[in-house]
Amino acid sequence: MRLVYLDEAGTDYKAPVLAVAGVLVHGDLEWPEIDRRVCALIDKFIPEADRSEFIFHAKDIFHGSGYFDRRKPQWDHLDKRILVLNELADIIDDLHLPIVLGHYVKDKFGAGVLTAEDGPKKRGLMIHGSAAMDCLVWADKWLAEYAPSELATVVHEGGAATSALIKRAVRVLRHPGLMTKAGMSGMDQQELSLPLKRIIDTVHFADKADARPLQLADLCAFVLGRALKDMPIPSRAFRIIWKHLKWRQRFKAIAPASSERHPS
Repeated sequence: MRLVYLDEAGTDYKAPVLAVAGVLVHGDLEWPEIDRRVCALIDKFIPEADRSEFIFHAKDIFHGSGYFDRRKPQWDHLDKRILVLNELADIIDDLHLPIVLGHYVKDKFGAGVLTAEDGPKKRGLMIHGSAAMDCLVWADKWLAEYAPSELATVVHEGGAATSALIKRAVRVLRHPGLMTKAGMSGMDQQELSLPLKRIIDTVHFADKADARPLQLADLCAFVLGRALKDMPIPSRAFRIIWKHLKWRQRFKAIAPASSERHPS
């Protein structure tokens, strides 16, 4: 059984790109090691008094905000904080975790479907839901190619305003009749590997402290989201993440509506 852990970046209305990204984790073979190694990094970088329910937030680490306030002597230089991001990325690399990604440029999304009256909130919800759907299509494709005897369930970072939409999307993408009712019958379902065949159950929403692989999904979403906006990124962490995303290059672009451009 695989677990697909997803998180998002770029939900702020000012961000030009919204990305959802995540990692596929083998529940028996890889989950315990991820949990152990994240805990080990907490022990390594965080004083004992602060370790209870500690969470690595890539955005705070990179920008020197929150717990990693750059005004603190231990976090005053970017190089110190980049080391934390690199060691989180090393977990992905050492365990060879496949990465999935869905993303959209916000001002190009929904042309001919959404209107100015729909507003940025509705647009943001639909973009987030669509990017999450793309991740599930890619995850289903990975399972079909590399673990055809396995199924997967999905864990998304908790608190997403789009939770009902994402749950509904999974239900629709698993059922040909619901896809037809949703106006998706004209899609090349064979090319897109639809309906989903290996994503089971509903999407579960969890806190990063309770599901530590979500902290790796957070890293992926943050780094890839910045790369897609051509913003400065932690280069070593990006190279690791990109290496484990490149498995998609052997397939045609299958995400339902993405026009993906890959960072070089």
